[in-house]
Amino acid sequence: MPGVADILREIHRLRRHAREMQQEIDRAPIVLKAHKNKMEKAEAAAAEAHEALKKLKVASHEKEVSLKSTVQQIAKYEKQQDEVTDMKQMEALKHQIATAKEKVAALEDEILNALGEIDERTAKLPDQDKAAATAKTDFAKFETEHKERIARLAEELKTALGGIAQVEAGIPADMKQHYQRMINAFGADAFALAEGTTCSYCHAQITSQQQIEVQAGMFVLCRSCGRGLYSAE
Repeated sequence: MPGVADILREIHRLRRHAREMQQEIDRAPIVLKAHKNKMEKAEAAAAEAHEALKKLKVASHEKEVSLKSTVQQIAKYEKQQDEVTDMKQMEALKHQIATAKEKVAALEDEILNALGEIDERTAKLPDQDKAAATAKTDFAKFETEHKERIARLAEELKTALGGIAQVEAGIPADMKQHYQRMINAFGADAFALAEGTTCSYCHAQITSQQQIEVQAGMFVLCRSCGRGLYSAE
């Protein structure tokens, strides 16, 4: 029949293991959300790239229409020059033609720059689409594996909790009330290994008498942190 030290050692092991599994189960939605956010970010980046390219093409087309209109306007002004005889009208037309030609030059530069940017953005699209598709595939795989792992953890946790209850049944009757108070106060950290003359939880020194009592399998509390001490196997 296991002694007190064996019981506390096993309870400590099982409770810490159960806590770790429960913490991972509790973190599961956050972890899944983080991976989903990563996928959505990649998809959004690809969608934004397509939308930006679309807007750039529209803007470039509008400039081309404006360029064509301005060139036609210049031709109209030049034709009017041949028809007017008034010097003021002639000067006005010359000014309008010069202004229009400046606009044509500016539009040609803007269109040329836009076409270069369109080519550059178009070349990048396949990689951005691939990154989005890869992120989606990776998330689907992670989601499946993640759900399977959480399901396994839930089963292992159930087993661990059953093991805890089974081991706790061996706690001496005169210890049970105090044991429960410690569990309520400290949870999985209610106990600590006595490493030689030191409490492994708070690293405080224990007395020689306490060390003897721990080795004898008696129920001993650390005077510093209040944890139940047990000896190594």
